[in-house]
Amino acid sequence: MGRKKPGKARRPRVPRQYTLQELQPPGKGYEEWIRVTAGMNPDRIDDPRVSDEALALMKRLVRLGPLYGNKVPKAALYLDDLIDTGQLPVFGDGEKGTLLPLAEALSR
Repeated sequence: MGRKKPGKARRPRVPRQYTLQELQPPGKGYEEWIRVTAGMNPDRIDDPRVSDEALALMKRLVRLGPLYGNKVPKAALYLDDLIDTGQLPVFGDGEKGTLLPLAEALSR
């Protein structure tokens, strides 16, 4: 810091880009992050011990990984699963949560 030297130009500040994980969003689902390995391909897994649910989770992680810099928060998995069902829980002021179809939830 200190005094500004006469005749010397200041270096421009470049804004830093933060990842979602670095921003530490509040709420449940952001405490745990799952690292997605580049090149992960669940279709190449041919092991009878791997359940269909585990394969579906891996496919979801492969799809979401690039959107989150290959570290996917659990909250994103929950939201993606809800979107697949076609309904989102919506909570209003003082009312109980209700499941709404996606189109109606978006219009609110």
